[in-house]
Amino acid sequence: MEKNEKKKETSTLRGMVRRYSDQSFEFTPFGKGEPVYEEQHKYKNGVTVGKTRGANARQVVRIAVDADAPDLYDACLQKLGEALPDAAAQSAATTGRGVVLLSGPGLQLRLNKRRGTISYQGEIDMTKTPNYTNQFVKQFNELNQCLAINKTSLLRVIHAQMQTSKN
Repeated sequence: MEKNEKKKETSTLRGMVRRYSDQSFEFTPFGKGEPVYEEQHKYKNGVTVGKTRGANARQVVRIAVDADAPDLYDACLQKLGEALPDAAAQSAATTGRGVVLLSGPGLQLRLNKRRGTISYQGEIDMTKTPNYTNQFVKQFNELNQCLAINKTSLLRVIHAQMQTSKN
């Protein structure tokens, strides 16, 4: 670099610098758009509950689930139940219509544990999607994927219904 060239700033990084006893440093940048929390509570089972700062403050819950958990929804409810029993009971409570397992554009899948039923509703707007067969196949694949992910919860409902029908 020549003496007459000036340095030009290309960007600014915000983050945290840690200094260690061996005189080394570690810089961890803050992620863009990463929320800043006013208050945060960490539970022993890996659940973290925080409240974001700002005009549109929100409550954020982070739930660490095992990578090999076959049913993500059920695993999240169990972890949430360990940390916040009241919140888990409210989330798991089924209304007359059931728990929503999948909700997307034109597609909804519900599980009613009390009645032991799965209901789904699909809608295809043929004015916007003239090739309705591809849209139907896409919705069918989403339903299949949702049923595979929630297999553990569904099997529990089936077994519970079989026990009540025997009695």
